[in-house]
Amino acid sequence: EPASERHVALLRCLETLPPESRKLIKQRYTAEDDATGLAKKFGHSVQSIYARVKRIKAALKECVEKRLNTKTP
Repeated sequence: EPASERHVALLRCLETLPPESRKLIKQRYTAEDDATGLAKKFGHSVQSIYARVKRIKAALKECVEKRLNTKTP
């Protein structure tokens, strides 16, 4: 099954993230680490991890919507 436009846009937007942000968001949603584990791995507080994930998700949402609205590959 071909990837949906939204999925393709998300993958493209993930590529635009800074490396540490990309690594954090991928580990948050693909690894079995919770916020505490990620905080230890990245050397930040748990609250900082939650805040960073929230900001990254907002940036990804904006990027995906922009790509879908402009049909940018």
